[in-house]
Amino acid sequence: MFAESIERSRLIYSQTDLEKIIKIISENNWTFKYHKGITNLWNKCANDDEKNLIEELIHRFLIFTSDDIEDFLINMASLINDDWKLTPENTIISSIADDSKPDSSHTVIQSLKGHLKNKYRLFANIVQAAHEIKTNDVLIIVDDFVGSATSISSKVKYVKSLLLEKGISEYQIKFMCFLGMKSSTIPLDELGIEYFIIKKIKKGISDYHTPEISIEKKETMRRLESEFNIASKFSLGFLESEALFKIQSYNISNNVFPVFWINKTKDKKDFESIFRRG
Repeated sequence: MFAESIERSRLIYSQTDLEKIIKIISENNWTFKYHKGITNLWNKCANDDEKNLIEELIHRFLIFTSDDIEDFLINMASLINDDWKLTPENTIISSIADDSKPDSSHTVIQSLKGHLKNKYRLFANIVQAAHEIKTNDVLIIVDDFVGSATSISSKVKYVKSLLLEKGISEYQIKFMCFLGMKSSTIPLDELGIEYFIIKKIKKGISDYHTPEISIEKKETMRRLESEFNIASKFSLGFLESEALFKIQSYNISNNVFPVFWINKTKDKKDFESIFRRG
């Protein structure tokens, strides 16, 4: 009876590669679950510069658990219930989503609901919420993450334009989210609204290195990205956000470096990445 044929990997790891992969997984508890995607990405690296960069970014990667989310929700609710002292009669809380498609901000507002002391007017759609605003109302827009701030900027501009058409000039807009890039505070400040980001996240390369070294490392990343089917706007993460985080049970953000979630190679073959993005 012949022995069953076993498919074997054609890849031969050097002692250094094996040691580095073992070190990555042993020093970052979250990586064990994703070891296949990590080794797949490692195998796409053409040289030590690319491998060292991936190792560096994995060590820097943040994973937020359900316990973290619960703490974030408590912080949000405390701000609404106690600090801002808003009344249900003149307060509208809405997700940042503007249509009925599934959005992570829907999960945020549904989870937040259970932590609020009062029955505020809650909306899953910012367009619907905007049409309900009356004079002296406060609109609170919620989301899980702010990266480039393009989304919140467009929503605030929409609300302001709508209220101007309706002749409403006395109102407030506030924004709160779990996580945000440090760089997002600049465009948020320009909106002229009060905002609350529970945890600010640094750019994975630029906020850890000098400008000269950052340029070199970003070029290294772009060379690695060329092995995948990545649209230019997602290079280094959407609008070069350089994000390094994942909220458990949430879709991974496109602000994260795409080599962590892209599922197609440059020749459009399937690729099992570290994370899956819906």
